[in-house]
Amino acid sequence: MKEWFAQFKFNGDAVAARYFSSILYKQYQRHYQEYTVAAIPLSERSLEEREFNQVELLIESWRCNTMTLGRIDREKQSKKSRNDRILLVQDSPFYVEEIAEKDLLNKVVLIDDIYTTGTTVRQAAKTLKKAGAQTVASLTVAR
Repeated sequence: MKEWFAQFKFNGDAVAARYFSSILYKQYQRHYQEYTVAAIPLSERSLEEREFNQVELLIESWRCNTMTLGRIDREKQSKKSRNDRILLVQDSPFYVEEIAEKDLLNKVVLIDDIYTTGTTVRQAAKTLKKAGAQTVASLTVAR
């Protein structure tokens, strides 16, 4: 998986997203069909480096309600130790973009590629809860 993610995220092999997209979509349909989907966003710096958001590629063909999270630039979590990541939960880099339909915020499932320490998911969930989400779940390709 580590090699696949390196190829996918850092070498631009975006075609590989199709395989995992179909697997994740089946899980979404089975467990979260009534949830609004929110892809974990990249920082502007990471987006400029990669030229695509690998998580958005995973969900681009899904038929579902989506909402957008924003992300403030700061140091990459992959460069931090496990303990440093865990300590960051209080300092969320995420914000909720303007939502036309507040009902979309009721139940949200966060989609990400890798769940390492859970810090990213917890930070995003905390931000969504502050914005009014009643239920937040997550679905990732790997842990």
